[in-house]
Amino acid sequence: MWSDNETDIDLLDFTHLVAAVNSIIKNKALHPATIGVYGDWGSGKSSLMHMVRSSIENGSDKNTMAIHFNGWLFESYDDAKSALMGTILDEIASKRTLGTRAKELLAKLIHKVDWMRIGLGVGKYFAANAVAGELGVGIAAISDITEAAKAIANQVKDIKAEDVEKLIKEDGSERANVRMVIRDFHDDFNDLLKESNIKTLVVFIDDLDRCNPGTVIDIFEAIRLFLFVPDSVFVIAADEDLIRYAVSTKFPGFQERSGIGRDYLEKLIQYPIKVPPLGKSETENYIKLLFVDSSGVKKEQFEQLRSIALERALSSFQNQCLDYECISQVITEVPADIIDGFSLAESLAPILAAGLSGNPRQTKRFLNMLRMRIEMASARKITLNLRTLAKLMLLEYFQTEAFRKLAELQVSQEGKPRIINILEQERELTGFKSDVSDLGEAELSSGEPPKLKSKENTQKPKKSLETTSLDEDETTLLQAWGADKWIKNWLSLEPALSGVDLRPYFYFSRDNVVINVSTVRRMSPEAQKILTEFLGESEVVRRAAIDRSVALNQVDVNSLFSSLADRFRNNDDVRIKESILKLMFDFVEKRKEAISQIIIFLKTIPETMIPIVAVVRLGALTTGREEEKAADTLLQVWSGNKLNSILAKAAADAIKRKSDKK
Repeated sequence: MWSDNETDIDLLDFTHLVAAVNSIIKNKALHPATIGVYGDWGSGKSSLMHMVRSSIENGSDKNTMAIHFNGWLFESYDDAKSALMGTILDEIASKRTLGTRAKELLAKLIHKVDWMRIGLGVGKYFAANAVAGELGVGIAAISDITEAAKAIANQVKDIKAEDVEKLIKEDGSERANVRMVIRDFHDDFNDLLKESNIKTLVVFIDDLDRCNPGTVIDIFEAIRLFLFVPDSVFVIAADEDLIRYAVSTKFPGFQERSGIGRDYLEKLIQYPIKVPPLGKSETENYIKLLFVDSSGVKKEQFEQLRSIALERALSSFQNQCLDYECISQVITEVPADIIDGFSLAESLAPILAAGLSGNPRQTKRFLNMLRMRIEMASARKITLNLRTLAKLMLLEYFQTEAFRKLAELQVSQEGKPRIINILEQERELTGFKSDVSDLGEAELSSGEPPKLKSKENTQKPKKSLETTSLDEDETTLLQAWGADKWIKNWLSLEPALSGVDLRPYFYFSRDNVVINVSTVRRMSPEAQKILTEFLGESEVVRRAAIDRSVALNQVDVNSLFSSLADRFRNNDDVRIKESILKLMFDFVEKRKEAISQIIIFLKTIPETMIPIVAVVRLGALTTGREEEKAADTLLQVWSGNKLNSILAKAAADAIKRKSDKK
C-alpha cells in the first residue's frame, strides 16, 4: 500500500509549479509576498509545498529560512493568531544562533504573544462574570487578582495561573493601545529577522481546508497585522472556494453574490498558483510509478524511472507514458507486480482521470483499497484476480446502487449472476472490445468511462441467452443497465466476468454492500458541503446546491446519490422519506447519468414507501431516453402490486396515457 501523506518526491510532474513558487521566493523585489497554492482537496497542494520547502532547506542559501505551520493542528486552540506567531518565534529560537539583541527582541515578542493569549482569556472571564470594558481597564478593576488569574488560566491552554498573575501585575501601558501593540510587534518582528540574519523568511501554511472559518480568518489576520514584514513570504495552501466561504462568514451581512469573499482573497493573496487536475496520461504515469515504488526495486532504479517519466511528460505533448520498453532499459528482469500494475494502470487511468477529476488522493485511495482487499483475501488463503477486483471496485465507486444489486443477485445465483452473462454476450455481439489505451483525452471530458472502439466481429454471432427466465428484478435491471452508457462501457473492460464466481470478491466488499459507510469519506469537501445543503431547511439553498452539482465529478455524484439513498432507507418518517425522494429526483434531473441508479433504487424499496409523485417524475425523467424501457417495466410492476393501491392506479393510468398517445 501507499502512504497518504504529503511527499517531496514528485510523481505528479509538478516541476513547473515548484519553479513558479521558487521564482517568487527568490525575487526580493516582490517581497513581502503572499502566494496562494490553490487546488481541490487531495490535488497535491501539500506535496507541492513540501517540494518547495525541501528545495529551500537543501539549498545553498542558508539565509533563507523555511517554517511549516499546520493550521488544522491548532483547530481547537484558544487563539490561532497567537499559535501562528508563537510557532514562528519558536522555530527562529530553535534553528538560528541568536545574539544578545536578537534574544531581547525574541523575549519581547514572546511576551506580547502571551499577552494576546491572556487577553483572550480575560475576554472570556469578563463575559462569564458580566464585566465590561477594554483589556487594560478591565484588569485594573479586578479586585482579587489571584482568583482572576486562576479563572483566566482555565480559559487559555498552556498558561499557568502564576504567569497570568505576574503579567496582570505588570505595567499596563503596553496593553492600553491596541494599535500601538500591533505596530510595535510588527517593528520588533522585522528587527528580529535582521538580527537573526534571516534574509528571507518563508512560512508555509497548510491544511486551512480542514479548519473552521474562525481559524482561517485568525490566521489571515495574523499575517496581515503582525507578520507581513519586508523580508517575509507566506505560502498558503487552500481550496479557494472554502476560503471564500470562510470570509463570507466574517461578513454575514453581505450576500455571496456581492463578491466580498473574492475581493478579500484577492487582496490577501498576491500571487495565486493553481494546481491543475491530472489528465489521463498523468494519471497513468502516477499509477505506474506507484506500482514501481511498491515493487521493491532499488532506490536508484526507481529514481531513474521517475526521471524518465517526467522527461517524457516535459519533452512531448503527445501523452507519452512509461511503458515496458522504458522499464526494461532500467531493470533487467521486470517483476511480475510491475507488469501487472502497468497493465492495470492503462485500463484504470482513463476512468479514474475523468471520474475522479484527476485527483491524486482519491486515485491513491482507490488503489490502497484494492491492495487492502487483496491482502485480506491472502490472509484467508484466497487468491483474488487483481483486474477482476479492480473492475468490480469501479462499479462500487461510480455506480453504488448497481453494485449493491449485483451483490444481491450473486448471492442467490451461486456467485454467477445471469444478467452479467447476458449483457456481456450482447456487448460481444455488437463487436465491442476493451481497448482504452489509445483513447485521446478529449473523449474523457464528459466524466463518463471511455467509449471503447468498435471492431468488426469476425466470429460467428453467438446466440444471446434467453431472457424469459429472468424475474422482474432482473428484467428491470437488464433494461436499466442496457441503457446506461457507463455500465455498457464498464462491461467491455477486461476481464470478462461471465462464469467467474464473484462470491469471494463481494465477501471482501461486504462493508459497502449492506450500507455504504464510505461514501461521505470519498466525497470532496464541495460535495460534502452540497450534501449538507441538500439536507438543510432552506429551499433556496437546496436549489442553489442542486445547480452547483453540475460541476461535480462522477464519484461525487455517485456518493451523493448513495448517501441520499441510505438516508431514505434508514428513516422511518414518511414525510422525510418523500422529501428525500423528491430531492433525489431533482438531483438526477441535473445529473442524468444517474437515471439508471434511481430506477434500480426504486425497484429495491418496498412499494408501500413509494409516493405517487414518483410515477410522474420517473416518466418525465426517462421519456425519449434509452432508459424509458426500463422505466416502463417498473411501471408495469407497480401497476400490479396489491399493497399500495394508490401507486398501482397511478402507474396503470400512466401506462394507459402512453398507450393512448401511440
